[in-house]
Amino acid sequence: LFNSGYVPPDTLSWSDGDNNANYLSKSVVMTPNPSLSIPAAMFFGNPDNYFNRSATVEWPDNPGGGKPTYMVAVKTVIVPKEAKNPDLGKEFIRYVLEPGRFAEYIKGANGRWFPAFTDVAKDPFFAKGQAGKGGPVDYHIPVATKIYLERNTKVFDHWKNPGMSQVYAENIWGKAMSRTNVDKWAADKAADEAIGRLKTIFAQWK
Repeated sequence: LFNSGYVPPDTLSWSDGDNNANYLSKSVVMTPNPSLSIPAAMFFGNPDNYFNRSATVEWPDNPGGGKPTYMVAVKTVIVPKEAKNPDLGKEFIRYVLEPGRFAEYIKGANGRWFPAFTDVAKDPFFAKGQAGKGGPVDYHIPVATKIYLERNTKVFDHWKNPGMSQVYAENIWGKAMSRTNVDKWAADKAADEAIGRLKTIFAQWK
């Protein structure tokens, strides 16, 4: 897709929010969106685009015809041990995560993130989305809900090994793709470089 011109050349230098910026400015017609931040921006800023001119869709089926396994991130909350008032911090977290309050918090952000708590996920909002608040059907939130509840998912591996955080920070997989698409390396050469760097990183965390 990159070499055929379907992916803008400057994507190689995009930062975290550039997929949002380019989609919302109509520079691209489709982009991955790990959260529902792009639909949320449209819902609050241009409801017609949200309900009538865009949709969240699942990834294509794999070559064997099956559904893909979706990578998901689980957001965590940290209270530093050296904080001035860690007990108050923990109390605040418990306050925010009270099911009813937490559900309203997520809904207030237009479902940008999906709740990890099954009781919160049962709220009708996640099955119906914003239907009726500008259009008869919400083509975003219910799709995300289906992915989380009905498809195979896998948590990103940074929770297994601290080294994975460095792997993501160095964008090793993206660099490997750049090697083949831009530098015209053979795929096995790019893979060998990436694997070598992975081994070096993980060796530091034994």
